[in-house]
Amino acid sequence: MNASMLQLTLLLLCAVSGLVVSVLLMRAWPRLAVPLWAFVMCFIPYWMGLTVKVYVPPTTLIAVVILVSLLPVRGFRLVWADLVPGLLLLVFLLAIAANNADSASGFLLVAEWLPAYVVGRVIATKIDLPFTYAALSLTLAVVAVLALVEFRTGINPFVRLVANNDQYAEWGSLQLRGGVLRAEGAFGQAIPLGAALALGVPFALGSRMRTWLKFAVVGVLLAGTVVTFSRIGMSCAVLGLLLCAFFLRGSLSTRVRVALVGVLAVAVVAALPLLEQVFTSAGSEATNSAAYRGGLLSTVDSMNIFGVASSYQRTPAGDVYFGGFKSIDSALIFAGLNLGLAAMVIGLLGLAAAVVVVLLRRATPATIAVVAQIPALTSVALITQYASFFWFTVGLAATSQALLHPRRKHPGSSAPESEPVPAAGGIHELTRA
Repeated sequence: MNASMLQLTLLLLCAVSGLVVSVLLMRAWPRLAVPLWAFVMCFIPYWMGLTVKVYVPPTTLIAVVILVSLLPVRGFRLVWADLVPGLLLLVFLLAIAANNADSASGFLLVAEWLPAYVVGRVIATKIDLPFTYAALSLTLAVVAVLALVEFRTGINPFVRLVANNDQYAEWGSLQLRGGVLRAEGAFGQAIPLGAALALGVPFALGSRMRTWLKFAVVGVLLAGTVVTFSRIGMSCAVLGLLLCAFFLRGSLSTRVRVALVGVLAVAVVAALPLLEQVFTSAGSEATNSAAYRGGLLSTVDSMNIFGVASSYQRTPAGDVYFGGFKSIDSALIFAGLNLGLAAMVIGLLGLAAAVVVVLLRRATPATIAVVAQIPALTSVALITQYASFFWFTVGLAATSQALLHPRRKHPGSSAPESEPVPAAGGIHELTRA
């Protein structure tokens, strides 16, 4: 055995040993699944995955490990929200039957989106939601702090983790807007970083962290979205905060809700000079980007009910175009072009149902987080690990809404999710009311 083979063998043995230890630890202490998932999602770049004929990203690999560790779940039951991923899978199968399926899009659905959704469903069933919300929002607060450091120093350590694959070639470079570095952390691009940070705002406000800590985390998350210079990320963060201030049930007092709006106003005033400077320097860049996204609506006419659109073209180099568009900067339109018009309609109906739940003031923090992502879903595709984070949040929302039923008690608790859960040290000391 030569030196390279020995090195590869040792690496494989270390990886297998690590996986076995992780499974054993999570079976003994299921709560470890939340920080482990959050760590991989936030600090392991998308391009650091495994290629076995097809590319498997880190979030998919850890999703499998978590599911092996936590399954089976006693008393697990299907809920109405499960229709959305279930019907998307059915649409893809019908596209295969019609010989009009795109294998790459199907792989995204089956190997990235669905595992993340199931992880969200299972974690919310096995682990108390206040702990999950606090762990996720605190991890994202660390991401936001690193984004601020990246903005100030111009250094992104994650792009130095070089991988010899197409994913690194696509996502392993930094971007500028108006001559200013856009923070992107481990997310490969500024937009998914901003959208991911925005997801953390409802988690922080819906947790049982102390009020001062909630405000601190939300403030850091808002600042993190600003230095991405992504209008989408900032819009989603602001929308998430406002939805929580007006529609989040139970966990916020009236005084805190008013204070939140005040904090938002101060944050906007503080950020405006920097944003105005950067977007002015960028000239027509932002306007052209918005116009490009608006032009994507012209592709709707080419969508088929099931499968890829009639405007689908693949060049000899392997690049995919729909009409004159290569980059499909809309998750909903992407679904319609690659999976079929039925998939886009299913997504729209699922979002509409979530909006109704929010307006009726029956939404959990996870559901509000999903609704606050609507600007992103219309303006950016589900790219890098943001895709897994979004579908994970949808899974959390599905289970957390089901747990609001008065006859459905949270495992290990004598109270429904919306009532206090006793603290027992550790992170719970931060999550006490």
